[in-house]
Amino acid sequence: MNGQINSARPFAISAMTILCFSVSVFFYQFAEIITQNNLWKKTIKVTGILSMIFATLMFTDYHNLMTIVSSLFGLIAVIGIIKEIYNSKLFNLKITGVICMILLGMNNIIYYSTEFIEWLPLIQKITFLIVLIWILGMNNEIRKKIKIGYNRVNGPTSTNLAVIDKLTIEKLMNNLVKGKGKKDLS
Repeated sequence: MNGQINSARPFAISAMTILCFSVSVFFYQFAEIITQNNLWKKTIKVTGILSMIFATLMFTDYHNLMTIVSSLFGLIAVIGIIKEIYNSKLFNLKITGVICMILLGMNNIIYYSTEFIEWLPLIQKITFLIVLIWILGMNNEIRKKIKIGYNRVNGPTSTNLAVIDKLTIEKLMNNLVKGKGKKDLS
């Protein structure tokens, strides 16, 4: 602001990197566990992770370019997520998703038009909080799918993970990571 480097900059960069990595994991998990359509599954993974890679570079001299590129890739990933949520019965996540899209749009309009720019820091903080709540809600749905023994090829099973031994859980997770899907777990 006054031409001097903020002494908290290294902490902010570290926090942003951790946040972007965490959101990348979310994009991957959402696509693998919730998304039904294979095209959208790949699209959400690739565009979501690319969005977060570019977001981690916002601290560079290319801040404006990284903001634009990250926003465009993020928009594609969020459209895929909203499409999947709207095909589900998750009403609260549908409403929160619409609110997030409106707030993200407002952020971009204010940032690029500079109209009401004095309100941007407050709107960014509100947007961050609501998007974080939305992601936490979706993570809760992912957790529920995993808890009931979700297999991405066969879908949810009636087996509860609480009664499956540790070896079976490890095999299930290995199959999900390796993409083997229908491999026998016994």
